[in-house]
Amino acid sequence: MAIGIAILGAGKHLPAIQLCPDFSLKAIYSPVRTAAEGLATDANVEAYFDSPKPPGRALSALLAREDVQAVTIALPIPVQPTIIREVLEAGKHVLSEGPITDNVAGAEDLLEWHRKQSGNTLWSVGENFRFMEPVLYARHKLREIAGNVEIFSVKLHGSIDKSGHSFPALWQQDHEHQGGFLLDGGIHSVAALHFLLSAVSTSITQVAAFTSLVQPNLSPVHTANATIHLDNGNSGTFSISYGSEFANAFEVRIVTGQGAVTLMPTRVTVLTRNDDHNVVTVTRDFPADSGVKRELAVYAKGIEAGKIDPRGTPEEALMDLKVMQGILESGEEGGIVKAVTQYER
Repeated sequence: MAIGIAILGAGKHLPAIQLCPDFSLKAIYSPVRTAAEGLATDANVEAYFDSPKPPGRALSALLAREDVQAVTIALPIPVQPTIIREVLEAGKHVLSEGPITDNVAGAEDLLEWHRKQSGNTLWSVGENFRFMEPVLYARHKLREIAGNVEIFSVKLHGSIDKSGHSFPALWQQDHEHQGGFLLDGGIHSVAALHFLLSAVSTSITQVAAFTSLVQPNLSPVHTANATIHLDNGNSGTFSISYGSEFANAFEVRIVTGQGAVTLMPTRVTVLTRNDDHNVVTVTRDFPADSGVKRELAVYAKGIEAGKIDPRGTPEEALMDLKVMQGILESGEEGGIVKAVTQYER
């Protein structure tokens, strides 16, 4: 029997849920009635909302439904922890959109609270980059190549469309937490790097960064350039900016003593040496892939098995946040080195 699921917040998960035979969409919630009803009408399910407050349409009413066993949550970052607690306390499984929370202390508190809860309710933190086909292929090739990581680089450059009708709402929700757009978008690049480095048993131990703001309406900061130190003693660079309309790039390159892998949105390039010690370049192209469809399918299988996939655990999301917060705090303090401590299970 399909798992009854509800969407809380933005509709980014809607197409993937509709395509997943293991889920049956039952309801959609949004704080505002117009947003909830707009999505629910298109999906032909019931809408729930907080404003205005009609009887039987609040979030609590949705969570009381016995035909809803799971939810996805994509709400503004600062409000998600409260909603996550409420949903888990109601006995529903949760896939909450990353970042896990807006700060490390809050994430650790939420994770510790969840660990102490009784029952078998599962909590997964969404990170679609870890489910993208090019990322999965790049990780597979890194495992094949192996070797000690010698150097790496991450580059994410783009711009925020300030003319779009959704920009005021996006700015308002991102302006309220540390890092603004950098945290909201940059966490995914950190997750990709974290995921790829783990393929060669390498972890991040320290960061040092400079941050800046050129576009005032993208405050508090929109650009960060960091050096990231690894547990093997080597280091690499991490550059992210949403501040220029003339910069548009996403690339992750990891070089080991045995070869190199370069990841782009729809292409992976692998460099190795053949038996004659000549450098061999192999490139593979992929169709555009957000990873969300695969992520939701894995979430469903995890509920059926009673265990969250390792790519979606809150512990993984906490490590991503620790790196991103370290970058932001280092930038605030003029580039001083910040330690990235491993999570104590």
